Amino acid sequence: VITITTDPKRTIVITADMGTLAGADREHLEDVHLSGNVQVKLIPIEGDPTILTCAELEFRERDQQIRIPGDVLVANPAFQLAGRNVEGSGALGRLVLKENVRVTVLNGVGPLWDRLEGDVGTRTATSEGQTVPLVITCAGSLEFEDDKNLATFHDDVRAMQGESSASADKMVVIFERGKGRKENGKEVETDPVETKIRKITLRGNDVDRVHLLGPGREGWGEELVFDTEAGLARLTGRRARLVQQRGQDSTRLEGAEIVFGKGVQLPEGLKVPELMRPASNKVMVLGDPARLEHKGAGAKTAEVLTGQVILMDRKAGAVLVGAVDRDVHIKQGGLELFGKSVTLYDKTVDRAEGIGVEGPGRAVVVVDKSDTSGDGSAPKTMVTFSKEMNYAADTRKAVFTGQVEVVRGTSRLRCGRLEMTVGSDPDRPSRTVVETMTAGGGVRAEDGQTKLTGDRLVYREGKTREAVLTGRDAENPAEARWGDSLPRCGQITYPAGLRDDASGTRRTRVAGTRGGHRQGGAAPGAPTAS
Repeated sequence: VITITTDPKRTIVITADMGTLAGADREHLEDVHLSGNVQVKLIPIEGDPTILTCAELEFRERDQQIRIPGDVLVANPAFQLAGRNVEGSGALGRLVLKENVRVTVLNGVGPLWDRLEGDVGTRTATSEGQTVPLVITCAGSLEFEDDKNLATFHDDVRAMQGESSASADKMVVIFERGKGRKENGKEVETDPVETKIRKITLRGNDVDRVHLLGPGREGWGEELVFDTEAGLARLTGRRARLVQQRGQDSTRLEGAEIVFGKGVQLPEGLKVPELMRPASNKVMVLGDPARLEHKGAGAKTAEVLTGQVILMDRKAGAVLVGAVDRDVHIKQGGLELFGKSVTLYDKTVDRAEGIGVEGPGRAVVVVDKSDTSGDGSAPKTMVTFSKEMNYAADTRKAVFTGQVEVVRGTSRLRCGRLEMTVGSDPDRPSRTVVETMTAGGGVRAEDGQTKLTGDRLVYREGKTREAVLTGRDAENPAEARWGDSLPRCGQITYPAGLRDDASGTRRTRVAGTRGGHRQGGAAPGAPTAS
């Protein structure tokens, strides 16, 4: 038994069946060769010891070299390290295990793979709340540098936790010491058991050399980083991708970078929608393009979303598609949407299925491609807006805010807020049409020589295609100008686009208790007031 107590942080106790020692005394050994049940016990000031066991050990004081030619096991309550053929220096400050490396982390690391779940799927924590051990193996060597809190695994590295695993060509683990305890107001080192894993980095030597596999999940990339301090996992590569499967529901993500966790930060200029939960795990894809492919249970085809940024929150049932230097372009049903970002959200108990667009942006009501009538009876409707658009699928209503402009054929309308409902043409169900529009916040509209101003305009599609314009009050009436004709009153009803007699005359009703009407010469072919 050899006891060394010169290190103030710990005591080292060495035992063996036999050995040879050279040196002045036990605490000043120069050369040591031990064999048979060799045990090196590192006992900290307080807490459990770390124990190294092997069959043979050599130590040279002059160059601080340690050599273990056979099998070795290092264990404490936080981890177990096994291997063969060990070389070390600096009194175990640097160790290299050359063969049969296996490390089991029992404490100090949480359920890493849960960050890849987006709050769904199989958890790696047990029912008692204890995490499943993290097991790391490699075909090459393990280098441990105590002064840098660093462990590096080489060649065919595999990290396994529960039913989940990752493989790579290289793996770097960074440890973090516990906060420690204080003596006389000063921080002192504590039990090594309090050491935690701060970051794990898996690297591949080529495309797809980092591989993830687990229940309902598989991914590929060139680098994967688990940052336990930031609560993030980051998969990167020239073509990083992750596939998640939940029953018959599948999601495929592709991009240059895929980030998972609660601390996900969108690029500057984009904001997280309010409906996304701040405390939930999210998945963000960055790339040009970033791509999300989703196929729901029972769906015949997959829905594909592309942009420069995709943010997914499964708990909120929402997906944001954004871009940094150009508009996002998405088609949903009869709408074609452009904007800084587009958020698609599922139906929940609190809301209907729908879409949100961050402006400035525009929306186009998509007309059936087979419509070749060319008579102008169902032109596309385009709406531009400066703030945002929100669309609810159950009512098929879209609400636009900010500086809103509607263009439909030769007609143009400007307002501060617009509500629009879309539907199917009764005569041609495959064609999408605008059924109603309600404009407010100051309305200005024009179509050729016709100019309308007022506080609110309500338009209804149908046989009459009637638009009703109202003023704000008696001092701010509605106005309709046709050439030199200028009715001013509380309400003006205007059959937009209706030509109901052989001459093509539009008939307009003017009603109100106050206001004026000045009739002048109308331009040829212009509508008349009645």
